[in-house]
Amino acid sequence: MFNIPPFHDGVACTSTVSLHVMHTVARHCLKEMEQQGLIPVDAAFTSILSACSHAGNVEEGHDYFNLMKDQCGIQPSIEHYNCMGQLLLHGVMV
Repeated sequence: MFNIPPFHDGVACTSTVSLHVMHTVARHCLKEMEQQGLIPVDAAFTSILSACSHAGNVEEGHDYFNLMKDQCGIQPSIEHYNCMGQLLLHGVMV
């Protein structure tokens, strides 16, 4: 799932673990909301797009962006576009 470089210190290791946890938790929360019939608000998508960006999951982030617009009827804000820009940047760098 992740391209994990060899760790040379505890900071790099901790950062990688934090990013993995953030991405997993955000995805889990969104799925829980869907199962309960709740429609996520725009802030939920800001979080999930940010998590996808930090995890380098370009395709998944793009899918969530489209879900937000097409199925939830949420008009993307500057924050959403910023997350998508970061997502694409991370995708190019990975």
